[in-house]
Amino acid sequence: MKWTKATILFAVLGMVFASAAAAQETTPVPDGAALYDSNCKSCHGPAGGAPSPAMARMMENLASVTDPAFLATMPDDSLVSVIQTGRGKMKPFADKLSQEEILAIVKFLRTFEAAATPAGPETPDAGEPVAPPPGRK
Repeated sequence: MKWTKATILFAVLGMVFASAAAAQETTPVPDGAALYDSNCKSCHGPAGGAPSPAMARMMENLASVTDPAFLATMPDDSLVSVIQTGRGKMKPFADKLSQEEILAIVKFLRTFEAAATPAGPETPDAGEPVAPPPGRK
């Protein structure tokens, strides 16, 4: 009898641990770069590049959506809204992309803004003389 109870106990514990491990698995994060390439690149141009010539002809003064200066003027919620609902001749993507996919595209776009931000003041090369502070020689 003890053998059966121990077997049942181990089986139950095994199921508990297996279900806990399955609950810890997370949904994979969508690939913002791949989503941009498949949904945005045809009009907005390659990531880090200019809009397509056809798009530039349709809309005057069109900035690249990967241009850091443009991104600095657009909060995330504005980018999400434009992707969801469209703007002008841009079709809405709310029915085609999930909220997580739209957020992944916005996060991908932000990498261009971050890449353009200077890391800090430049340090002189080891071979360059360092100027003394003003007023000192």
